[in-house]
Amino acid sequence: MWASTFREHVVVTGDLNLKKPERKKCKLLLDLEDIYNLTCLIDCPTRVTETSAILIEVILTNRPDVFSSSGIINA
Repeated sequence: MWASTFREHVVVTGDLNLKKPERKKCKLLLDLEDIYNLTCLIDCPTRVTETSAILIEVILTNRPDVFSSSGIINA
């Protein structure tokens, strides 16, 4: 990844429908984390219903140390 080579900060955001931490179900996210050395700052479900809990919103970064906090707001 170009930005990682030049030690730039990388932040990738998006909407996914993943049942993290089920490894088979979220292979795309885990591959991005592994291949590009990224960390997902949101580590709990962002949409919870009576029948499911899924991670929709993701924030990936190569520099989690520069974020003072991250998480979800229960509405």
